[in-house]
Amino acid sequence: MKLELLKSSIDNFYQAFQTLDQMRWLWLLDIQKNFWHTWNNNPLSLLEKYKRITSSNESQRIWKKERYRPREVMINLIEFNPEYAQIAFDDLIRREGSISSGMDRFKFYSDELLKQFKRIHTKSNDTQHYQDYAIQSYYLSLAYPQSYVHYNHEFHLAILKQLESLNIPTFQDPERYFKLVHTLYGFLSKHPSFTNSYQGNPESKWIALMYGEWLTSMKVDD
Repeated sequence: MKLELLKSSIDNFYQAFQTLDQMRWLWLLDIQKNFWHTWNNNPLSLLEKYKRITSSNESQRIWKKERYRPREVMINLIEFNPEYAQIAFDDLIRREGSISSGMDRFKFYSDELLKQFKRIHTKSNDTQHYQDYAIQSYYLSLAYPQSYVHYNHEFHLAILKQLESLNIPTFQDPERYFKLVHTLYGFLSKHPSFTNSYQGNPESKWIALMYGEWLTSMKVDD
């Protein structure tokens, strides 16, 4: 991507910052802040923990859209086999090996859970578990806000195109996306306006998501 284009777009982003809808991502901060307290709260069942980390009065757009129900289906799967679901979540959050391999393992566990569930609940309409890279990245962003943010493939491509990157991925690549967001955050956090604009956990990369949404909504030379 073009460095000068990135720097000038960040200047324009901070000029427009006060006019943007900050609540589109700020609602995540409370959930991130309380994640480990919730997750390590042993008296709570996995089901109750999961419900708490996927609950917000501000937004449900990450886990509830038309024909996209990862929260609802995962709740059914956890209720069906909480021990196996616990193994899946523990493996994802431990982050053993590359993050892509960990996410692929979580999908495998989810596939198996859904197969088990369908064998017993033969009349269920659930044919997908929706535990894709996007919802898995949400789980990871709660546990490790300094490293991960919510992944969206189309969003990733749009940012790279706006910054005139010569290397646009042709497949879903969450690891590269996380590296991109880390780079964007580095530039955003060094800007003189950062201190006056930033809220919440200083390790959280939510402002990079705001920048990305702003960037992809307009031409960078506007």
